[in-house]
Amino acid sequence: MLDNFPKRGQLSFNPSHYMKKATGTSGREWLVYSVSTNSLFCFSCSVFTGTTSTLANSPWTNIGINNVGFTDFPHQARAIKLHEESQAHFQSVICWKQYEKLHSSSKLINQSVQEATLNEISFWKQVLHSMLDAIIFLAKNNLAFRGTSSKLDDHDCGNFLSLIKLLGKYYPPLALHISRLKKSKVSYMSPSIQNEFIYLSAATVRKEILQNVKERDYYSIMFDATQDASRNEQISQVLRTVKINAGECKIEENFIDFINYDGKSGLQLTEMIIRKLVEDGLDIQNCRGQVYDNGSNMSGFYQGVQARFKEINKKAIFIPCPDHSLNRVGESSANKVLPAKLLLGQIQCLFVFFSGSTSRWSVLKSHINKCLKGHSSTRWASKAEAVSTLFEEFEGTCEALIELTNSEEVNAQTVADANSQFVRIFNFKFILGLTIWDFILSRIQITNLALQDKSITLEIASKHVKGLLNWLKDFKLQGFEKSVRITEKKAEDIGITKDSGFHYRLTRGIRPLRFRDVGSRETHGATHQNNLEKFESDFFIALIDTMVDQFGHRFDSIYETTEAFNFLWGISLNQNNTESNIKAVQDLAKKYENDFELSVFCKEILYLKSAITPFIEDRSVEKMSAMDILNILTINGLQQQFINCHTALRIFLTIPVTTATNERSFSKMKIMKNYLRSTMGQQRLSDLSILSIEHDIVERLSFDEIINNFSISKCRKVKI
Repeated sequence: MLDNFPKRGQLSFNPSHYMKKATGTSGREWLVYSVSTNSLFCFSCSVFTGTTSTLANSPWTNIGINNVGFTDFPHQARAIKLHEESQAHFQSVICWKQYEKLHSSSKLINQSVQEATLNEISFWKQVLHSMLDAIIFLAKNNLAFRGTSSKLDDHDCGNFLSLIKLLGKYYPPLALHISRLKKSKVSYMSPSIQNEFIYLSAATVRKEILQNVKERDYYSIMFDATQDASRNEQISQVLRTVKINAGECKIEENFIDFINYDGKSGLQLTEMIIRKLVEDGLDIQNCRGQVYDNGSNMSGFYQGVQARFKEINKKAIFIPCPDHSLNRVGESSANKVLPAKLLLGQIQCLFVFFSGSTSRWSVLKSHINKCLKGHSSTRWASKAEAVSTLFEEFEGTCEALIELTNSEEVNAQTVADANSQFVRIFNFKFILGLTIWDFILSRIQITNLALQDKSITLEIASKHVKGLLNWLKDFKLQGFEKSVRITEKKAEDIGITKDSGFHYRLTRGIRPLRFRDVGSRETHGATHQNNLEKFESDFFIALIDTMVDQFGHRFDSIYETTEAFNFLWGISLNQNNTESNIKAVQDLAKKYENDFELSVFCKEILYLKSAITPFIEDRSVEKMSAMDILNILTINGLQQQFINCHTALRIFLTIPVTTATNERSFSKMKIMKNYLRSTMGQQRLSDLSILSIEHDIVERLSFDEIINNFSISKCRKVKI
């Protein structure tokens, strides 16, 4: 209440009129003073008086913004008393008090409407939560949603509606909703609503992933392509980052999208990748690595995607996928060594012979414990499985061929083919070649699987590749004798002679006497190679030498990138060679401009070993990996003191190794978009894929915001 009221003319409002003189109490609750207009109003008459009342045009009811009420202050006492005693004012006060009573007892109409609306919204939240759970369950398990009918009561209504009916038996809100459908109420179970829910859920997951990528500063891109069931080119987009937590650092590779794009040239694919990164709101200059398959349009030195992307961001290191490189090594080696290629072809022919007939396959299964496998020309993991299976089940396979050869129930063609297959494989030469291939492919498979780990780093990958190369060199020295011993034992058990299968001519490779050099070994009757020596030189030595040669420069980028960073861990850090470490820091800072502060980085590397030593317990610095060093700096609060070392380790661990995560996304895609679901739209495919692949994120995210917005927008009819 104001102490001094402004005057209007000679007089101002007297605040004593707030109280009745008869009682001396503040009994005039209806009296309102307006500071802005310096006038009086009657609250009850202004709010609860109708337009037909006698007070409709009275200054006491003229309340409103900038409206002027009662201003006759010289006669204010008489005017207030007359208004208070009027019949219209008395009725408005009664309406006012009735309203207050109803309001206190929650019996107002607008409160009933509000309460009914809130109840309806709560009901829809429960219903939509159950529907969203059903949608996410089907998406995570790669199941189809729709059937041939969209009616809930039909037998072939599809997985989604069938699941809704099942949940309705145990969830009352959903059961009530289903019962309402019989009364022509809205269902929100149509395909369009399903798509809307799928899109909103996938958008929430994608937004969460991209937000994490932006917060972690550095990221790497991984793209690979394949055909879907509709013969459309689908490009998988995966981002790799390093998650920094107070408790543990972790490498994450997250699927983002499937992109339908038909461009094949390096320029077209580069434009597509850049456009997609911009749409995702990612800064291209923060990209620190790129990995693709080894196709010329992707890895080309001048016109490939990696070269064009480096023109935009020279810090984006390109790593040719080592899994693809290993496939190239094996494929090229087999193609250049004819005996080795022939043996793989014989294995495939044997599989085709048995798998081409159900009766022949049944005969084979009766003699073996593990079925034979076929192999493809590109996926060398399949060759390892095919060779290993035949090696283990060789005796049973031969018995199945003998049974087919002697059977009177099969036709002549089958008998001839079975006998031909038996003659080809039932000999010492074939078993020896099979044993050699089993050794080589099994060892390659170990490296191949290790490289497919999501959390693998270039440091570990380089060790696996070097380990495989060293094994091949060692196997060249001792592997043939070991293979011969195993083959001799196997041949002895099944009655195969050591000379069987070899058809080398004794005169092959020997020049006539008139063409020999005088004094040469040929002239003096040098000894000829026996069968095993000839097989060793033509098959074993040729295959190993070709493989070692094929390694060549295929993995140089892995070695070079690891070499540029390895002063931060392991042997280099343990040796603590000041001069070489400073040189490595300078080279790295020059390569990654603006990422490091050179002078501070040089000081940090001098004290890094001594700073982490108290935290490594029983382990030695020499055995610490890049991830170990990063975890020590992060967990023990040394991140800010060694910020440049921390940043360098994050960049190194962000650089991807393989496109295995992309390949795994293709496996999901082929489960979801099969020939029965080949008409699936692109947006639905991407959304279902991210819900299935990133199911860990889906499980920990809350979709309450989606439910709230959806339930409020769908709450259209409320019973009062």
